[in-house]
Amino acid sequence: MIVVIRRWLKHRCAIRRRWQADARRLVAAEEANAYYEAQRRAARARVRGETAEFYHWAKVAAEIARISPQAKMDIEMVTAIVAEEERRSGCACRLRAAPGKGGFAAACRIGPAPHICRVARRALARLALRGVPILVPEIPGAGIG
Repeated sequence: MIVVIRRWLKHRCAIRRRWQADARRLVAAEEANAYYEAQRRAARARVRGETAEFYHWAKVAAEIARISPQAKMDIEMVTAIVAEEERRSGCACRLRAAPGKGGFAAACRIGPAPHICRVARRALARLALRGVPILVPEIPGAGIG
């Protein structure tokens, strides 16, 4: 049992060292925009469905925020970065959780190909499990498949 715990601890330490090293590397390359670069890489991994890489780069961004007083951190810029990565990936679905009267409402705009991407489908499922009302704007001729 102790061997298993030690192996797990070594694995977790290796993961931590990796995101700390990546944070230091990004800060050394360009301190002011390091946070945005980490967020861009996290968004790219999320769009591709690479969960482990998404968590890694999200931790890198958090570490950059912790260690770098010069790093710029503007939520509007991060939102623009995420939108750019989604657009670049060709994802036709635009699912957003927005504050509504009864909690949160999800809005989905369907592109020419009527489908919801895997990320949006998971977000809808999480919202539904929490009992959040889901509102989808009606678009004539579009369906959800």
